[in-house]
Amino acid sequence: MALAGRGTTAHVAGELLSAYFDGELPVEDRRRVEAHLRDCAACRAALRAYHGVSALLSTLGTQPVPEQLGHDLRRRPPTAVPHRGQTAA
Repeated sequence: MALAGRGTTAHVAGELLSAYFDGELPVEDRRRVEAHLRDCAACRAALRAYHGVSALLSTLGTQPVPEQLGHDLRRRPPTAVPHRGQTAA
């Protein structure tokens, strides 16, 4: 299980907490996260934030995608997007 932090105060890494929130962890990792959450207010607060964002997103409606957008995207050639730390050629 990946924990992030310094010294003896380790916290559940964001990626792992996200996987826990989404129900994607293997049983053993889930149990370790749950044990950590019992003792760590900071990680419980982070998990509550995930719940809050999820609840907020669930209130948003969806909009249909304009038909023309699909046509435009299929016609447009892919462009290279520079990775972090790189500049465009």
